[in-house]
Amino acid sequence: MRRAVWTVLLVAATCGPLVAAPESTTTRPAADEVRRLCAGSITRALAGEFRKAYDLAAEAHRLAPDNDTAAEAERLLQKYLAQRDRADQQRHEAYTDAVARVRRAMMAQAHRQDLDAEEPHAAIRETLNEAFEIYNGVSGTIDAVDRALREAFAAEGDEDAVPRETAQSQRDAAVHQLASITERLSQAKQQLVAETDSAYADTFADLCDRAAERGEALAATWRKLPESADALWDWTQRLRRQDDELAQALADVDGMVAPKPWQTALAQGGLARRLADGIDVSQTDWYARLVEGVEARARSAVAEARWHDALAAYGGLKDVNPDSQTYRDKVDRVRRHVRVLGLYAPPEDEADGPDAEPPAWRERVSGVDAEMVKSAISQLDMYYVTRVEYRQVAREALESVRVLAETPQAAETFTGLADKDKRDRFLDAVQRQIDNITARDRVDHVDLLLAFNAVLRASERSVEVPPEVLAVEFTDGLLAALDKFTAMIWPSDLTDFEKKTMGHFTGVGIQITKEPGEPLKVVTPLADSPALQAGIRSGDRIVAVDGTPTRDLGINKLVTMIMGEAGTKVVLTIERHGQPAPFDVPVIRDRIEIRTVKGWRRAGEQWQYLLDADAERRAVGYIRLEQFTGKTPEELREALKDLSGQLEARDATLQSLVLDLRFNPGGLLPAAREVANQFLSHGRIVSTRGRQKRPRELDADSDGMYLDGDLVVLVNDGSASAAEIVSGALKDWDRAMIIGERTYGKGSVQNVIPIRSRRARLKLTTAYYYLPKGRLLHRKNGKDTWGVDPDIAVTMPPKQMKRWLELRRRTGLLLDHESEHLDEDLRQQYRSDIQLQTAVLVLKLMRLRQAAESTPEEGYARDAA
Repeated sequence: MRRAVWTVLLVAATCGPLVAAPESTTTRPAADEVRRLCAGSITRALAGEFRKAYDLAAEAHRLAPDNDTAAEAERLLQKYLAQRDRADQQRHEAYTDAVARVRRAMMAQAHRQDLDAEEPHAAIRETLNEAFEIYNGVSGTIDAVDRALREAFAAEGDEDAVPRETAQSQRDAAVHQLASITERLSQAKQQLVAETDSAYADTFADLCDRAAERGEALAATWRKLPESADALWDWTQRLRRQDDELAQALADVDGMVAPKPWQTALAQGGLARRLADGIDVSQTDWYARLVEGVEARARSAVAEARWHDALAAYGGLKDVNPDSQTYRDKVDRVRRHVRVLGLYAPPEDEADGPDAEPPAWRERVSGVDAEMVKSAISQLDMYYVTRVEYRQVAREALESVRVLAETPQAAETFTGLADKDKRDRFLDAVQRQIDNITARDRVDHVDLLLAFNAVLRASERSVEVPPEVLAVEFTDGLLAALDKFTAMIWPSDLTDFEKKTMGHFTGVGIQITKEPGEPLKVVTPLADSPALQAGIRSGDRIVAVDGTPTRDLGINKLVTMIMGEAGTKVVLTIERHGQPAPFDVPVIRDRIEIRTVKGWRRAGEQWQYLLDADAERRAVGYIRLEQFTGKTPEELREALKDLSGQLEARDATLQSLVLDLRFNPGGLLPAAREVANQFLSHGRIVSTRGRQKRPRELDADSDGMYLDGDLVVLVNDGSASAAEIVSGALKDWDRAMIIGERTYGKGSVQNVIPIRSRRARLKLTTAYYYLPKGRLLHRKNGKDTWGVDPDIAVTMPPKQMKRWLELRRRTGLLLDHESEHLDEDLRQQYRSDIQLQTAVLVLKLMRLRQAAESTPEEGYARDAA
């Protein structure tokens, strides 16, 4: 049902018509007032004015205690406002904590600058590092103990079951480790007090004491193992909450002796800005001091070619002041130097010998040639969205090459750059090209090609940098000058690019994660995947792939090792809780379909789409889209069909739906059109316009599966591209209420153009997206309008967001058994998600309004009785 635009006259009927009763002690004007208050309450709520809505509903209920609409509206709003107040309080507390951390970090930075030692507090840091290593071991034990206790409770009486003593042993180890952490905190405090006597030392001591208290509280909970399965969930949640508190307390201690406290100050300053509801942080004393100090540090880092520090400084300043174009420009310039370091500087631990892996840069440029660059340049003039400023583009391309030559670490890889005479000759040649481009009256794509050829010739005559390296640097530099979404997909990038955009890949079908120095960990096997069929479980640790240990390899390298041609075999060596030793699992690779549509509750390999953990949310559907691939529209239709079937089993029909597009990065335009079409019966969905492309208009037809029911769409600043097209079209046609935060503002069309017989691709921006009412989605520099604005703005505090994402991850795992605590996890997930709670409230109020409008007159006779 479309959102209505109400007026005082139109909404007067919300609470239903009134039938006069001869015995009435309530006059008709009083009954009319109740209806007016009810209607006004719901209208205010649907505009996001929840407190005013509650006041109106409460007054209506006071005047007419038996009025169902007034009573239900008051109850729903009262419950929601209690949750909203808690979220606002958490947000305020988080802001206060962030500001306190900024001040402490600036105190630590000032203290550090007052010391003569090059590496002050080295002994204290060593002590604290020991505490952190111990903590990591304790934190990683929680899931293992939870699993052990669940298995023990489920198998009571089974002689072959894992005994409870396993959990008790792990408990004892955790308590001992926490005591060790407390000892080291005490030792660190004594070490600092021995070094200095100041306000800084007092603050450090207080933070150590606070961390010790958190550790002791956690140890006390560890000591009390639950005696029943019913008590296990609460115990585990208390452990996780106290574990998070200890982690933060330890981080606060570490921040006081960190080598670069200014980085902590910047991170917390950016967080404080995001949390500052109604506070202009630029007018606060801590903001002025922070910006002044970090700007000086950034200038020094640039002068001394400490590019990582410079990027951290300017990047942090941009986060604290996101509207500053100056900081954005400085970040772009400094990032170019950091990129060269990352690609071409040899790693400190690079291995030698015939068995050593080739350097990363060789893999990056493999298959690249100069003809790819020339082919890409020729496409710009024909297809780019706006007229190309070739002078600027050429300068940026040449500047990228110059940065490579001027980076000292690159000379360790390309020895010709180490020869000063050769390097100077090469840099002179690059500068001549820059001067030539600057002096010309007109610059076009031919001049860009000539400049590239001149760079290749100059290198061949001097430093002899591989031409494929110059091709990558020149091209990436010129494309970055256009926009951040235009890029070359080099041969080494193709596999990953196609996996993300096509919605499938060839492998074993697992989600994985990895910490430095740790084995690969399975987050979850994917539904209907070879890994699932082979018995891989959530929580398994992959200690080797085809016999190669995973502990010291990067995750990208391991992904490449696990993926492969369909039908081939890979052997994963698995370490699993409860198993005495690692064991091999052979898995046959196959085509893996990435499922992008998910629901509320996982039931085996299927999803349930009803928010039905309690009666408050009964008959509200929930569908989450994680991205837009070619398979997404089909999956959505299947989800809507399944949801209708789940409701039919309850003798109900689908009337209220939440479409969750938060953190959806977008994807394919045809998929966005098909998704929007499920909810729109007619009208424009989106149009595209570009300099050289014919305008394209995508309209809805009448084939959608959910064209009339109430709809709320959830978005945030992680919703981009296709997600913005769908939410924007639904908003413009008043088809859905949009709740959350303003979207990202990625409203440009990229065409993927084959280069050199499809050996590479050019992802080129060719048009912009425009919503039905003409709004440009794309965020352009200096513009205040972009993306999709929510009808009701609701933000989530960081702690709430962290907890919600963790719970969502856990409830979405594909487990080899049904979690005993899934219902409670889902309830907690809902309570942690104030945006979803707002969506459900809005849908409930929409249904309440419709029920009141359709109530027969005699149903309201009691208002006057």
